[in-house]
Amino acid sequence: MVREATPDDKLADLVKDGPTVISVNAPWCGPCHKMAPIFEKLSHEYKDINFVKLDSEDCGDICVQLGFKSLPAFFFFKDGEKVYDLFSADPAQLEAKLKDLQH
Repeated sequence: MVREATPDDKLADLVKDGPTVISVNAPWCGPCHKMAPIFEKLSHEYKDINFVKLDSEDCGDICVQLGFKSLPAFFFFKDGEKVYDLFSADPAQLEAKLKDLQH
């Protein structure tokens, strides 16, 4: 299941409970729309990882903290610390990072 972040959320709260991946997207981003159903599907396959999505236009403060450079962007956290990032619409790369996050 994917949790949708709100402008009131704090980054530290989103990543404090176990391995977490955050997807940053925007309504106008075509590649983001391509990745959205894949991200949702993977959330059901990797149940031990928290999946969070956020809109870059609604959650600007978190985006600044993440330091995203392009969309779509994925940030991977373990023990509250960022361990990987991915700036790509490649499902295979996303899944590879998820597998790494499990170990």
